[in-house]
Amino acid sequence: MLRAKAPAQGKLRELRVLLVEDSWLLADLLAVRLEEEGAFVQGPFSKACDAIAHLQDNTIDIALVDMVLKDSCADGLIDWLIERGLPYAIMTGYQALPTNAGSAAIAVLQKPLDLKVLVTLLSKFTGSTRTGAA
Repeated sequence: MLRAKAPAQGKLRELRVLLVEDSWLLADLLAVRLEEEGAFVQGPFSKACDAIAHLQDNTIDIALVDMVLKDSCADGLIDWLIERGLPYAIMTGYQALPTNAGSAAIAVLQKPLDLKVLVTLLSKFTGSTRTGAA
């Protein structure tokens, strides 16, 4: 699922962000905030299998992944991202992750999220730092 076209302004201008979060309220809040900063939000997806299916035909610059999703823990999705060299950040309510999924993450963000910190983190992936991987 692709959301409405993002404006061509803001710190995240044209950054392609995969959003995987099973809490509708948080997912919507994040999507709106990221779009306000110029990101193209893909999702949100509440299941790892749906996010992986979407990625078969779509390109991202970075993924934001909740650790516990509707269908499973996010480990399978995270392994998929790692195998393809795609950067990801984990969003979690856990004080310590139940798996080693954070070992290759660019960040492990504690909920409740600080949106300013999130935008600053994602802004490092705009422009020439993009992976271009699908």
